[in-house]
Amino acid sequence: MNWPTTTVFAFIPQQIGASDVPQSSEKLDSQVVSIFQTVGISYSILDRMTAHDAGCANAAADFFVTTLMKDGWSWNTSNRLVTETDWQHRMYRAWSVLNAENRGIAAALDYEVYQNYWPNLEFCADGFQGKIERWIAGA
Repeated sequence: MNWPTTTVFAFIPQQIGASDVPQSSEKLDSQVVSIFQTVGISYSILDRMTAHDAGCANAAADFFVTTLMKDGWSWNTSNRLVTETDWQHRMYRAWSVLNAENRGIAAALDYEVYQNYWPNLEFCADGFQGKIERWIAGA
């Protein structure tokens, strides 16, 4: 006899090697001040959910999209963001859909104080916006 199966996700503690995104409990939470960081942590949660149970990849993607939509992103943008699978393209795509104000907030945060939910600080480097524009033009 077949029984229905339900998987319930609670916050999954960060496991070593589960994500390329370094996390520190000693830093302030940047997602409350930067929407770019909110997207970064959403990707981290998506990856941890999928790593925990690959059979729940669709549910994890739905959770990602729903979370972004609750934060005010459109369905189209949320779905486009969830299709990116590597961290560099995720960063580029997320940066490309932000307005100038939100990009400025993300780049201006003091990451010695605030948590960075992206694998690096490339978005803070001079010339990053030009790199994004070239990437978009080539896509």
